[in-house]
Amino acid sequence: MLEKEDQPGHARVGRGQPGWVALRGLPAHVPAAFQAAEDGRFYDHAGFDLTQIARSLEIDLRERRLARGGSTISQQLVKNAFLPPRRSFDRKLQEAILTWRLEARLTKAQILERYLNIIELGPHVFGLGAAARHWFGAPVGELTVRQAAFLAALTSEPTTMSRRVRRAGGLDAESAARVDVVLRALRRAGAITAEQL
Repeated sequence: MLEKEDQPGHARVGRGQPGWVALRGLPAHVPAAFQAAEDGRFYDHAGFDLTQIARSLEIDLRERRLARGGSTISQQLVKNAFLPPRRSFDRKLQEAILTWRLEARLTKAQILERYLNIIELGPHVFGLGAAARHWFGAPVGELTVRQAAFLAALTSEPTTMSRRVRRAGGLDAESAARVDVVLRALRRAGAITAEQL
């Protein structure tokens, strides 16, 4: 069970809690969309994707700003479940230690399941089950490939993208482009067919 009850706005989440979505009950394209959007090498690393970290550092140095994150799904789970939102060196160190311990104690499926149940997918919309109901009025098991790609596209900017979509009354050009990036990544990973794309 994950708890952050000492901080306002956080709740208890975990197996047996209302709204918890089991990974094994999801259509394969749903978790695959989040892997494609957030951590394409999720099953190939031990919590830290050194290739992505190097790419992010290169882009950040070239643009002279923090332009691109390199966090894995495991790191994002640690950030969302256990750490305060402030940015500091000691928080990064805590994140690294907790990610290392998380990967040593849980399977990849357990990490992914927990991540999908706490990720923010809209303003004050946390977890895949809540997001499926909020955005599509549907149970998570009925999400289409495109709906799953939309939810996965939200992960990098849940509030900003939500605002754009609401303002446009549907997918605006920037949000549609982000969904298409996720769909193409799904196809490259072999998670969907050319026809589904």
